[in-house]
Amino acid sequence: MPAGQRRWRRRVVLLVLLGLTAGLAVVDLSDDDAAGSPVTRLRAVAAAVLGPAQEGADALGRAGRAGWAELIGDETSSSRLRRENAALAAEAAAAREAAARAGSLEGLATATDGVPVATGRVLGVRAEPGGAWTATLDVGSDDGVETSTTVLAAEGAVGRVRSVAASTCEVLLLPDPRSAVAVRVQRSGQLGTAEGTGDPGTLALTLLDPQAALAVGDALVTLGSDGGRPFVPGVAVGTVDSVDADPGSLTRTATLALAVDPTRLDVVAVVLP
Repeated sequence: MPAGQRRWRRRVVLLVLLGLTAGLAVVDLSDDDAAGSPVTRLRAVAAAVLGPAQEGADALGRAGRAGWAELIGDETSSSRLRRENAALAAEAAAAREAAARAGSLEGLATATDGVPVATGRVLGVRAEPGGAWTATLDVGSDDGVETSTTVLAAEGAVGRVRSVAASTCEVLLLPDPRSAVAVRVQRSGQLGTAEGTGDPGTLALTLLDPQAALAVGDALVTLGSDGGRPFVPGVAVGTVDSVDADPGSLTRTATLALAVDPTRLDVVAVVLP
C-alpha cells in the first residue's frame, strides 16, 4: 500500500476513535440503560473497539510497575549485600588485629618472663627532621614507669624511656641518631656499639676489635647497662646486614638490620625498675 494511503487510513481510524470517545462521554450523561436501547448498543460497540486498547494500556502499566519494583528490589538487595560484605570485612580485620595483639602479648610474656614490666600500646610514632624517631605509649608514672628504662617488643629491643607523664611516656627509639646501645655478637661474644642512623630499618654497628670475626646474619643482643638502665641484657637488637671491609680501620664496622620495625609498633613492654 502506498505511503499516502497508509497515512490517510491512520487518520480515519483516529477520527473514528475520537468520535467514539466523545460519544461515550455524552452517553454517560444519559441514564437510559434499557436492554436494546440505542445507548446500550452504542456502549457495546465502543467497548468492543476501545476495550482491547485499554486492556493493552493497563497491561503495559502493570508491566512497567512490576519492572520498576523489581529494579528497586534489586538495588536494595545489592546495597544490603554491599553493607553485609563491608561488615564482614571489618569483622575479619578486627579478628586479625586481635589475633596479632594476642600473639604480641604472648611473645612479650615469653621475652619478659620473670621481669617486672608495664605493658602498653603505642599511641603514635613520630619521624622528625634530622632522623629523630620517638614514640608515645599509654603507660606512665601511675603504672610505675621511670625514665632511662628499657622498652621492648616480642621481637626485641625498641628503645629507652626518655620522659614520663602520669599516664603516658615518650620513648627514644633505636633508629634515632641520639640513640646508642652496647651490644654483643651472640656467635663470638664480641662487644660493640649500635647507633641510630635515622633510617628506621638499620643501625650502624661498631665492634671494638678490628680483627673480630663478623658475618652477615650474625645476631646481636643488648650487652646490658649497670643496674639494667637504660638497657637490660640479652634482648635481641638485630642481625648483621652487611660488613664494611676496611683493613686499615681501628674498629670493625657493619650495618645492622633491626629486629623490631619501629613503623609497625603496637603492644610493647616497659621494664620497671
